[in-house]
Amino acid sequence: GINWQALEERRVASSFKPSVAHSLSVENFDALWTAQRPEDSPCGTPTDPKLRDAFEGFTYVAPSFLAAHVAARAAPGAGAGGP
Repeated sequence: GINWQALEERRVASSFKPSVAHSLSVENFDALWTAQRPEDSPCGTPTDPKLRDAFEGFTYVAPSFLAAHVAARAAPGAGAGGP
């Protein structure tokens, strides 16, 4: 079975580790995906000033996102070609 605790703690060795030239490398992705043009769908700015100012000065970072970011940076090997 899978030791989920060990997996979560990154103590389980991967059965496959692809070789990459650098952390931004896409060489292991098929050209079908890398040749596609990226599409962005930005949010429009509300025209009503009341709506535009509704969130002025507001900031928020989900605790789970922040915890994941901190954990990823603290993980062994995080600076060696990892995310």
